[in-house]
Amino acid sequence: MAPCLNDLFWVLKSTEKTRRDYRETLLRTPGLGKFISGVILYDETIRQRCADNTPIVKIIRNQKIIPGIKVDTGAKDLAGSKKEKITEGLDGLRERLMEYRSIGADFAKWRSVISIGNGIPTDYCLKTNVHALARYAALCQECGLVPIVEPEDTVEEDGPMYPSPKAGYILRGLSAVPQTLRDYWAMANIHYTPGQFVYQFNRSIRAITRPQMELIAARVSALHQCAY
Repeated sequence: MAPCLNDLFWVLKSTEKTRRDYRETLLRTPGLGKFISGVILYDETIRQRCADNTPIVKIIRNQKIIPGIKVDTGAKDLAGSKKEKITEGLDGLRERLMEYRSIGADFAKWRSVISIGNGIPTDYCLKTNVHALARYAALCQECGLVPIVEPEDTVEEDGPMYPSPKAGYILRGLSAVPQTLRDYWAMANIHYTPGQFVYQFNRSIRAITRPQMELIAARVSALHQCAY
């Protein structure tokens, strides 16, 4: 949020208090729950209390909005690869999930970044990232949270999937995650593509093409349990 405050209010210094006040202003908007069904909070946010000492999670629930929590600690350089990333945050995750659940979180998010380009992603990158996704999902279910599994691709430019040398890598990625979730006894139907990525917007927003949508639909039909 700090960059947003700095960009929008250049005279306002980003502190925990100003961030809290900005969030409180948004979350107390009358009728907000009619347009937003869920919010993803960070560690700082989920613990905060408003100016009148009301927990911010209570403000969210009063709006009939479901509170969630981002639990990964970010994408870091993958050891042995100069171009690829691994999402970290598994250390101590069970304890953090139990605490977040007790505070009021109902779902969790883990963002995994898969780079697609010349010769990547490698099997090494796919395996390490889907391994982390599956362990995270299993821990969430154990602790009573709904896990959102979000493998996010990063490509140099948008374009149709076919004809494209990237098609094979996307196929491998889509196939690897559901299978690994099954290997870790995590439900395959928690795997999804965020809704805003499904539509064809302008090039400034990531979207998937019609062939990609058809491919995903085919995977859903084949797996029966995997929902994108």
